[in-house]
Amino acid sequence: MPDILAWLIVLWALSLIGFPIAATAVGLGRLGDRGWTVARPLTLLIAAWITWVGGTLGVIPNSAAGIGSTLVAVGVVAASLAWRHRTEMVDFLRRRWSVIVVTEGLFIGLFLFWALVISEVPGINHTEKPMDFGILNAVLNSAQFPPEDQWLSGHSIAYYYGGHYVAAMLTNLSGVSSDVGYNLAMATIPAMFGAGVLGLVYNLLRLAGAGAVRGLWVGVAAALCIGLLGNLSGVLEFAYVRGIGGDWLWEWIGVKGLEPPAGGDGWLPDGFWWWWRGTRVIDTLGSGGASLDYTITEFPFFSFLLGDLHAHVSALPFLTLTLALGLSLLVATEPPSLQWVKTRPWEVGALALSLGALAFVNAWDFPVYLCILGMLAIVRWLAWQNRAPTVNMHGPLPTEASGPASNTTGRLTTSMGHGALLTVSLAAAGIILFLPFYLSFDTQTSGILPVSGPATRPVLFMLVMGAPAILSGGFVARAALDAGWPTGNRRPIALLAGSLTIGVFALWLIAVAVRVSISPDDVDLADNLVIGRLMLALPILSMGSVATYCALVLASGRRPAHWIVFALALAAVGFFLLGGAELFHIADQFGNRMNTVFKFYYQAWLLLGIAGAVGMFYILAVPLRNAWVDELALLLDGLRVAWVGVVAILLMASAYYPAAAVVDRTAWASGGENRADNTLSGLEHLRQTSQGEYEAIIWLRDSAEPGRIVEAVGNDYDAHGGISAATGRATPLSWEGHERQWRGEDINPELARRRAEVESIFTSDDSVETRGLLQHYGVRWMVVGPRERSSYGNDIDERMVKWADEGWLEPAFESNNVTVYEVAGQAGAN
Repeated sequence: MPDILAWLIVLWALSLIGFPIAATAVGLGRLGDRGWTVARPLTLLIAAWITWVGGTLGVIPNSAAGIGSTLVAVGVVAASLAWRHRTEMVDFLRRRWSVIVVTEGLFIGLFLFWALVISEVPGINHTEKPMDFGILNAVLNSAQFPPEDQWLSGHSIAYYYGGHYVAAMLTNLSGVSSDVGYNLAMATIPAMFGAGVLGLVYNLLRLAGAGAVRGLWVGVAAALCIGLLGNLSGVLEFAYVRGIGGDWLWEWIGVKGLEPPAGGDGWLPDGFWWWWRGTRVIDTLGSGGASLDYTITEFPFFSFLLGDLHAHVSALPFLTLTLALGLSLLVATEPPSLQWVKTRPWEVGALALSLGALAFVNAWDFPVYLCILGMLAIVRWLAWQNRAPTVNMHGPLPTEASGPASNTTGRLTTSMGHGALLTVSLAAAGIILFLPFYLSFDTQTSGILPVSGPATRPVLFMLVMGAPAILSGGFVARAALDAGWPTGNRRPIALLAGSLTIGVFALWLIAVAVRVSISPDDVDLADNLVIGRLMLALPILSMGSVATYCALVLASGRRPAHWIVFALALAAVGFFLLGGAELFHIADQFGNRMNTVFKFYYQAWLLLGIAGAVGMFYILAVPLRNAWVDELALLLDGLRVAWVGVVAILLMASAYYPAAAVVDRTAWASGGENRADNTLSGLEHLRQTSQGEYEAIIWLRDSAEPGRIVEAVGNDYDAHGGISAATGRATPLSWEGHERQWRGEDINPELARRRAEVESIFTSDDSVETRGLLQHYGVRWMVVGPRERSSYGNDIDERMVKWADEGWLEPAFESNNVTVYEVAGQAGAN
């Protein structure tokens, strides 16, 4: 409890510091919540950037004192802004206190819920948790940045570690141990993310004219749905365990682990970690059940339940911050221009900082959100050229912009030019702000390739993305009724929007043909290659084009509704991501589209979720005002009721997965629950099962002098490398597969050499050779425990005694079956 309290005090302090900055300096004061809902990630981002740059330059210590001093300085600036604008801020607190109460209620509710779930399974000992834990500790251990790779001493971390840096900063500020900080960070991310989604939806509905109470209720519902609901694979699991459906059905669905015959016992799926299967649904199975198109399709709830502090998870709160800044850009009194840069430099800086940080936290988000901001700039300029911006409180009035189609073409061209200029400028500024990261980061992506394998089967797509896609699809369909048929001056807009789908599809066909002509032996073309894309990719891309058309038309009307335009922009990008993953993939170390589907679907979940929440309000609360509405009133009402019914069924069906998965993960239904055993210590499993290793980690982490360690080298995803991960002290080698993923095949000779040399350190009887290798790698602390004896023989202890007798090795710590030796003369090695 003291750890939780200290952590929450820090988080609340971040909100109090960030709110004046958000409300008065970076443009978020134009929104209904004045930036309160994203004040935490804003403060974290500002403080993280200052301390990271300072740490890189060696002028700000990477410690609680250094980070705290920076936060105090930022707080002084925030206090000055609050005092200068005290009248407006007091007025907001008096009139909109409910925004703060509801936001904080949602935040603390989500935080405590996930803290409780995590406390049931706190161990940092499975999946890729040790990797994330190692990066977190490496950051905590670093005097300067970039941090040293905990599993490849002498090299800096070759991964985007911004999210780990933020978690380390919170750990330092709160004073908790790193294993507790890891788990508290995992409880904080969904809480900040939920608050950000609430704020976005609330602000959009306030722009639509909705009351504060309705806006908050819809915002809370959206936050809970996007962050806590699962995909429809839960329905599949339920049907399987209940024995529903014949063998033909399960053979046709073709999901690994759900082979016929169906049947089970009870109302909950059985099998170890059955909920993992829900993120491996999209796959085409060949003969013998072999995967022909293995993909990953995570969604936020799964990530929170699994508990890996991965980049795509850490980025979620900062995505909502970037979107909030984008919405502020859209509703500004003037479009982004050179004059805007001169008059609002802090807004420009906040946009560049938030966008640049996305690459530092999760590089996949950077180009996507750059496109979103560029699209928002285009529609803002289009609205500006047609009419001075006004806020439409009652939905869009379908009118054509004045003038002939040639005027529309000219305005579109001008708007796209301004949008491109903003996009390039923000990208350049974001890269410059985080230039030290790029100088040390070595990406293994080498380009973009066309997908030539099997297409996603529509039924599997619906299982994974059905709910957000249908929600947003209904929203786009309704917007199309308001935008009207592409005639007159709408025709150039329709041609532009349609060319996006046609152009992307044509580019894919050309790319496949070129690739086959260049290297026919290296390309396996799937059966029904084009037909498969026509069934899914083309409709999804077309939906993106329709959303783009509607956004541009409604932005260029006499009374542009910014809230609809913003949501349509998110829907358009979301659909293009889903469709694009069917046609192209990033050329990476995996050699397939697995990672592309993973990251694109994850982003689409958020974008379509927000658009769908706004669309629900749009369809139910904003009446159609077209001339022909009265004639088709009965039909439209019927369609609305049917759509609401389908959405309600989808949302209820999506609730089964999280409910059943939480019960399975925590074993709450097994009986004999004793909350007194709950803990947030990620090393508790070691304390109970390997006391010696646990105490050695605590000593190395908290008491030992600085210095690298050496421990046994084993395989990825097992206990090897655990001490280096838990302490952040670099070892010559561990988890080779991940090092290869991060650094490419060129690192293989060095990995092989290091593995052999670590073995020699533990097995060689030549004192000169052993000591020379230890000095070469700058090793100060040598760990000898069960893994070392298992890997290199039980005679290690005799060898250590021999080296100790020679005077260059000394036992420094011993507990049970683990001894840590200090190598003489290595105190200042690193």
